Amino acid sequence: MFDNAMSERTDDPKEEIRRYLAYKDTDVAMLHRYPLVKNSFLNLTCRTCSSAPVECLFSFANLILRPNRLSMTDASFEKLLLLPRYKYLCLCKYF
Repeated sequence: MFDNAMSERTDDPKEEIRRYLAYKDTDVAMLHRYPLVKNSFLNLTCRTCSSAPVECLFSFANLILRPNRLSMTDASFEKLLLLPRYKYLCLCKYF
């Protein structure tokens, strides 16, 4: 069954996607034929369930939103809360 699948492998992503889209089988096991598509599928659909990042964000929000900052606008709160995370992830080129 998988002998044929091994012979179809290619390093060209466009060709692999064309073959994947043209393939008529809808069984998840067919992903073994397309390793690049399979890796993308697993990365996009299989995430670890963890509440730690969310808990960290709420904890940090409690440090920002103090009684003396209750008049802060939503935009300012969002910037104070999220910009350090963007800096950490290198999403903002100005930091």
